[in-house]
Amino acid sequence: MTTSEVIQTIIYLGGLSGVVYWAGKWFHALKGAIEAQKTTIGAQQSMIEGMANFMNIVDAPKMAERYEAYRKIVDQEKDAILKQMENQFEQEKKSLLQSAADLKEGYEKVQAGNKQVIPLYAEAILKLAVHYQLNPLEWEVQKPSTNARLAKNIEALMDVLPPPPPRPKTPLEIFWEQGKEHLTPRALEITKGELN
Repeated sequence: MTTSEVIQTIIYLGGLSGVVYWAGKWFHALKGAIEAQKTTIGAQQSMIEGMANFMNIVDAPKMAERYEAYRKIVDQEKDAILKQMENQFEQEKKSLLQSAADLKEGYEKVQAGNKQVIPLYAEAILKLAVHYQLNPLEWEVQKPSTNARLAKNIEALMDVLPPPPPRPKTPLEIFWEQGKEHLTPRALEITKGELN
């Protein structure tokens, strides 16, 4: 997994978290609106009942009939509005739960990816540290162009690695050590020149 994929995944998770946070706030506001409408409808119902009492006292039965008809209409509208709000709330709740499930699934995928990538990343850094330990000149050349965090990790590992083994001898050096007493003076001069 590349750095850009990790960054994209983090941005994706941050975006999903923002959506979940926003939806939670929105549901809270929606719940408050429903409660406010219930209170308003209850107050209107009290007022209408008070008017009905006043009408019963003041006027004739026709006024009471009109009031009852009006009250039935208001009750039907109230029930329709409450039903609509409850349906809308349920739909938003399902949507939020689905978003949360998607977010959890995305998070689990990232975690599974990290479990696979982290050991490979550590192994790659160790191999680089060993390589540069054996080739210090190459490290000095590559170090300025290497990511600062990666360079820090490589150098930390190089500090704990054992020193590299001595350079192996060339066949000519081995031959020189074993057979220099058998060489003629001319061959001895040529061989010394090649060793230097």
